[in-house]
Amino acid sequence: ILDVGEGTGSQGAAIQIPVRIQNCQSLVSLAGSLNLQNPAVANITGVTPGLISPQYSAINKTFNYFSNNGQALSVSQNAILFYLNVQLTGPAGSSTDIFLVNTPLAVEVGSMSGGNGVVLPHMTVLGRATVGTVGMAAGEVTTFWGEGIPEVAVSAVDGGLVAMEMTDQLGHYELPNLPLNEEYILEAAKDTLHANGLSTYALFIGQRFILGLDP
Repeated sequence: ILDVGEGTGSQGAAIQIPVRIQNCQSLVSLAGSLNLQNPAVANITGVTPGLISPQYSAINKTFNYFSNNGQALSVSQNAILFYLNVQLTGPAGSSTDIFLVNTPLAVEVGSMSGGNGVVLPHMTVLGRATVGTVGMAAGEVTTFWGEGIPEVAVSAVDGGLVAMEMTDQLGHYELPNLPLNEEYILEAAKDTLHANGLSTYALFIGQRFILGLDP
């Protein structure tokens, strides 16, 4: 089973959609063609390697791969063979199905059985690319020296609180599901418990240092 996945992004975004394989233990070759139900919504610009690195023709939307060392590639269940690089061009809310088709290059899955090369029977599952009606803000909260700050509350505000997430241990944050065509202010805050800052004794010592009372 060759299964094309799904992906969503904002208008103009570039997304990656996985192509997975099931019920296949080894792979020596793979070929096929891709077709978009509605080319006005998206365009397949290329592929990104996964388990394999196929050649891709953007002109006729065909892909092909073969093992150049004469050995079959071991394949795990539901492995990601490669990713489709998809540019979303349609309006928000639009989508297009993505099909594996036999024209101009037939879909073919090559494997090994008993030391001999064989062509496996197969079926395909269509995928989909969608231009979402929401977007996402993502980034990193760092110190002056570039170190990520964990446990920071990052909020998106447009007159009222829209979304809030905490940064991870590296200071990364993601604010998903933000309505498009809005202007947001991102605010970052960390609790002010004294345990997370300077104690009064530390402030006293720091003051003496500034005043030249301590070396």
